[in-house]
Amino acid sequence: MKNYIYIIISLLTANTYAQVGFGTNNPDPEYSLTVEGNVKVEDINLEKALPGMVYSSNGPTTEPSWKVVASDPVSIPNLNYLLFSKSLNNFSALTLQSKKLSGNQSYKIDELNTSWKIIGDNSQDLTFKVTNPSSKVFVTFESLAQVSGLGTGTGTNFACGIFMAESTNATKFGDYKLKGVRIITAERGHATNAFFNFSVSTEIKSEGNFVFDPDKTYKLQVACKRRDNFGNYNGTLVIGGGVAPSTSWAFNSRSFLKINVFEPLN
Repeated sequence: MKNYIYIIISLLTANTYAQVGFGTNNPDPEYSLTVEGNVKVEDINLEKALPGMVYSSNGPTTEPSWKVVASDPVSIPNLNYLLFSKSLNNFSALTLQSKKLSGNQSYKIDELNTSWKIIGDNSQDLTFKVTNPSSKVFVTFESLAQVSGLGTGTGTNFACGIFMAESTNATKFGDYKLKGVRIITAERGHATNAFFNFSVSTEIKSEGNFVFDPDKTYKLQVACKRRDNFGNYNGTLVIGGGVAPSTSWAFNSRSFLKINVFEPLN
């Protein structure tokens, strides 16, 4: 009986201190486990780990460490992921003549009337969809404006807005409503036909009486309008093009529209 006990104890001792290898007959004696000779698992101090942590590599020259991974979206507010992105640049140039608008130039949230001039999209697809009423859509329009002539301290103010409509059936959209607007001052200087880079950005989300509907399609339009002239200026303003257009100028003055749709993780 004693002989059997000695044999069992000896086997347990051998297994306890043996090196184990997968894909190799010569496991590394410095490690408890060797996989194919190049994947090694060292002792990991589990006492340093908190719930939700992962044991992460820090590169070939630095020891691995425990790191927090966000597994609960509620713990990080406004956490979203990019669902859809679209960039467009084939827009027509928009010329706004010298007519000065009169009266109060405030903007209504649901206005796209005849005082706004829509920038032609050349049949580009300006539509998007969402999958969640809590979606957030970020839209940015970038372009170049040029004013004719020269004269320090003279120029014009103009506004460009981003408008959105929602589908009422498969092919028709309702009224376009203003979702973001920016006023830009185009002041001339010593150089003839001064030009200005500008951008308009806005965030569109469910708020007030508006709620995103995953069953609907949404479409954007960009429109601009002249406001007040100053310094006795009555020249021409061109957006996304040149006062004296050429092939190279048409390329350099293109307008861009970026649409990013973000969905919440929670």
